[in-house]
Parts: sequence; structure tokens; C-alpha cells
Amino acid sequence: MSLRIRFINKTDYEPNLALGEIALTDFLENFEISLAFWGADRYEKQWRQGIDRLLEGASKWCLITSMLDPKCEHFGVWWKLYREGEHVMVQNQLLLADVLGRTFDPDEP
Repeated sequence: MSLRIRFINKTDYEPNLALGEIALTDFLENFEISLAFWGADRYEKQWRQGIDRLLEGASKWCLITSMLDPKCEHFGVWWKLYREGEHVMVQNQLLLADVLGRTFDPDEP
């Protein structure tokens, strides 16, 4: 599996929004990135950490693609990554306070 995640446009195309792209083997999807809570550098750091942890053998991690204040009811979007044998499964999901709890730590998702 090949995996790539990146900003297409780090500058706002609308107030507090940028554009991103995730590519998984032959799948490609563009997405909006909120810059209201995290800046571009923070997203890129989290993506590097997630990919590095998987390459080092972690069984699961995530790539956060939109992060709002964790005190909000809907505070983000992520791509969950987890291993099943030789394969890495990928799932896009909303970050919801009522599911994850208000103690969610974006530095250790």
C-alpha cells in the first residue's frame, strides 16, 4: 500500500480553510482542512508522526485532517489506520465529543 497525505493549498481559499489530499494506492480524495484551531505545520507534524509510527510497527494510529476546539460537539475529522495482518485498514470518520469524550488528546489520538 502506498499512502500520501498533503496540503494542496496551505493558504486560505476561504477564511480559516485550506485544501488537502490523501492518496491510498489507487484511491484519491480531496478534503477541506480547518485552520481555525491548528495551523498547517501542526497538521503536517501529526501526519508525519502517524505515518512514522505505522512504519515502526504500531498497530493503529490516525491522520487528523480537520481539528476544531475539542470542547465542541463535533471537533474534527480523521482517517483511522489500523493493521490486520499484512494489511493496513483505513477509515474516514468524524471526531465527535459524545463518542470520544471531552478528554480526547489530539497529541495522543
